[in-house]
Amino acid sequence: MGRRSRSLARWGISLVCLWAWLGSFLRIPMVGGGPASAQEAASSTATVRRDEYGRPSIEAGNEYDLFEAYGYAVAQDRLWQLEVFRRAARGRLAEVLGNIVTSVEVKGPIALVELDIEQRQHGYTEPEYQAMYEAMPDFARRAIAAYRDGINRYLAEARADPLKKLPWEFHVLGYFPEPWTITDSIAICRLAARIFGERGGRELRNLVLYQQLVKRHGEELGGEIFDDLRWRNDPEAPVTVPLEDEQARALASHAAARDRSRRRGPLFALYRWLPDFRALLSAYERWQRQRRALFQLLGLPVTFGSFGFVIDGTRSQSGHPLLLGGPQMGFLYPDIVHEVHLKAPGWHVTGMAFAGGPAILVGHNERIAWTTTSGPGDNTDLYVERLNPANHDEYLFQGAYRRMEVREEVIAIRTSPLGFPLRTTKAKTILVKRTVHGPVLFVDEANHVAVTLKRAHWMREAETWVGFLEINRARNMEDFARAVRRIPTSHHFLYADVDGNIAYWLAGWVPIRPAGYDPRLPLPGTGEAEWETNVRPLPHVRNPRQGWLANWNNKPTVDFDNPDDVLFGKQHRVLRIMSILAEPTRLFGQRREGETGPRLGIEDLLSLEEDIARFDDAGPKAAFLRDYLLRALEVADPSDLRLHLAAQLLQNWDGALYADAIASPYVEPANALFDAILRRLIWNVFADELGDDLLSEVNINTLLHALERAHSGVSSAHDYFNGADWRQVVATSVREAVKELMVAYGPMWTMPWIPRPEIRFRHLFGFRVGPSVLVANRATYTQIVELTDPPRGWNRLPSGQSAFLRPRRFFRWLPILEPTLYNQRALFREFGVKPMPF
Repeated sequence: MGRRSRSLARWGISLVCLWAWLGSFLRIPMVGGGPASAQEAASSTATVRRDEYGRPSIEAGNEYDLFEAYGYAVAQDRLWQLEVFRRAARGRLAEVLGNIVTSVEVKGPIALVELDIEQRQHGYTEPEYQAMYEAMPDFARRAIAAYRDGINRYLAEARADPLKKLPWEFHVLGYFPEPWTITDSIAICRLAARIFGERGGRELRNLVLYQQLVKRHGEELGGEIFDDLRWRNDPEAPVTVPLEDEQARALASHAAARDRSRRRGPLFALYRWLPDFRALLSAYERWQRQRRALFQLLGLPVTFGSFGFVIDGTRSQSGHPLLLGGPQMGFLYPDIVHEVHLKAPGWHVTGMAFAGGPAILVGHNERIAWTTTSGPGDNTDLYVERLNPANHDEYLFQGAYRRMEVREEVIAIRTSPLGFPLRTTKAKTILVKRTVHGPVLFVDEANHVAVTLKRAHWMREAETWVGFLEINRARNMEDFARAVRRIPTSHHFLYADVDGNIAYWLAGWVPIRPAGYDPRLPLPGTGEAEWETNVRPLPHVRNPRQGWLANWNNKPTVDFDNPDDVLFGKQHRVLRIMSILAEPTRLFGQRREGETGPRLGIEDLLSLEEDIARFDDAGPKAAFLRDYLLRALEVADPSDLRLHLAAQLLQNWDGALYADAIASPYVEPANALFDAILRRLIWNVFADELGDDLLSEVNINTLLHALERAHSGVSSAHDYFNGADWRQVVATSVREAVKELMVAYGPMWTMPWIPRPEIRFRHLFGFRVGPSVLVANRATYTQIVELTDPPRGWNRLPSGQSAFLRPRRFFRWLPILEPTLYNQRALFREFGVKPMPF
């Protein structure tokens, strides 16, 4: 955050506190809400027991009482989070928070109403949400309805005793939350399913990139460079489904040949009629940056993360499968997930969940355990609609102009100061437009075109929650597979059961695009480029011979093409996990070497989790590119001491960002050197073809392809070294990188000098809750399960179960920050775990 942004944030919080302090003396009444429809007393058959961490174990005699008590428990712990999630999903945040907020990611103030507009454009109407609920199976509808009743029971109690039961945030904002509705939960499901399971949407940027390359280099060379930058498939990229037989190796060869064959034939002739979209792209990317910043501010995840790995009984010390899951969802306050243990006839499950919905998303039951990561299924496409020049509410489809669906949405914006009763004005009226493909994102008035977004999961996001509820009750692999097939959004699943099985599935509906169109670019919306009715078969594997499976958002199979917004290559963060599981002695030494090889235990898998936290999102950087750097330095000028020091630093480095995930106070000097070399090398190799404005399209795998040429899984069509000796280019880049570091840091450039940042666990209102922890590439929630009968599990959260900030009786502007709010922080800092309730 810049100095001006920090100053704005401090003044903002000071004003919050001042107004709320004055409000506490004036005995300002709460406004809004209305009567909550709920039972007056607790469910008669439900008992809720909380352990020393405050985690609820709920046991009930029937399904309704179970989920009603669960809703009540979530409201006890996370009522403010429920409200934030509901308003974020509904596009109603500015109504209670006002319009202007500051962010650590976007310089200066940004308009909160922009996130509300985005959610109104991409969300559904109330009748549509209701229709999604009614399409759910009976058991899922019953669970959501009971969950709603439990939340409303707590709201009724909070209205009767707001000082004890209403979180501090509502006192500061001066309003009482409205009753919870079923469609609030469906709206949150829609938002969460898209955040974690929606891919694609980069076609506009790809189109502008292609247009710029053709403009600079002509159609043939421009098209070749575009292919090199946005390759479709690298068969050397690590995959979760192992290459264990000749058929799999044949698939790898086929994928490489298929990627090369795309260059033959006419290049993108169908896209020549499209206008220059740079202005639209600029607006689109500004919206994406604001959306990312606002989601981060609200504690919603913005990154494509999460890892998991599983070993079978032949690889474990106990002879039972072990499964570790690590969803990566950010580190604001409160934790984005909570823990719960549920038991009733037909239900017995424990794990993590989101506030707003009753499904456990990562956990175990009596028979199975599972974890999930975000998947790579390209389930969205941008369409370019041709508008009627005489009426931009009409678009050309299948030979005739059709009228868009148009509805008016009014966004209320808070006008009263914080700390006083909520008052709003209907200050923003927008028109939400849709075509047959989906919501209209942008309109180019001058060129009479609009950009729309089509989703494979449109109006089906609630099915994702149904799938997870079915997983909660699954008894075996077949039950689990049926549940996964129901889920429309893209997620990797790792599985183990008490019968000794391990397995992997990629869930989600990936549409089959029409032949003759490039899936990296927008599709024409005039009707000839519609998706086929079928979807791609789901990749999966059961009980692989190698005895383990791993995923860190890598691609599932060798023939699985890149989505338009992700480039999979041989350099990937999952490599570290895979290399240790394949050869445990790399990390654990020879201490358990036996006739069947090293066997791993619970502590070993937790040590592996701690080890991978040392690496950044590129993974072990020493894996491939470092070898090229060292080979070039071997033949460089031996009298150049700087090159000798650089080679020494790189030679003794394992590719990690930090030496120790828990304690290292500095970034590894070799990592800083490597990153500086990579920047200079990318400039020296690609700048003459791309210019400064397009260099951001190059990554470490692009560079590896250029270095390896014919030996690469993606053979570059163009010689980016322009005939020069690559070793000379590398040596020059190393010299320039060392000079850059010496200018910045002097003779200490080979020593640790970059301080390691901290995770500060900020509340939406700007203050920290609890002590900071050093940044690492780690999970928000970690779970490890041993598949004994019944299973045993251990887990951790960054902060804790309860996020209830109590107001003070006479100074309601000042919350009580009790240690229970972060009673897992010490455990989190040390990568410790605690037993899961079951």
